[in-house]
Amino acid sequence: MLARLSYVKETRVVFIVWILLLILGLPAFPASAAQDGVSAGESSQVMQGFTELSLQKEKSLEMSEKKKHIVLFGMGISLVILILTTAGLGLAMVLYRKPVFVAHMICAGMSVTLALVHAIAAMIWFFPFQR
Repeated sequence: MLARLSYVKETRVVFIVWILLLILGLPAFPASAAQDGVSAGESSQVMQGFTELSLQKEKSLEMSEKKKHIVLFGMGISLVILILTTAGLGLAMVLYRKPVFVAHMICAGMSVTLALVHAIAAMIWFFPFQR
């Protein structure tokens, strides 16, 4: 019972401290930009500068379609090599009784992962209804 009362007292103290911090912190945040001496026209000009800058950054970061095709082509070639390696290791296990099961499973996992990434990238970049 004594431990429960101690917990309640600690909870009340924490609650009171949070309330005090909230009340004391409120005057630090102005209610609007007009209180700081900035008019609505000036604040919209400031925001316009930031939005133009962000649009320029987005355009500079966009990849061309040719680069997207090159990336997907490289991923496709890597995927084909991984699948052939996985098949070769599987045949080596079955036909020649080689102990390559771990390598076979690692290549299979990498193949599945790369196939998923390739499919997702292709759908995001070249979704048929995007344009």
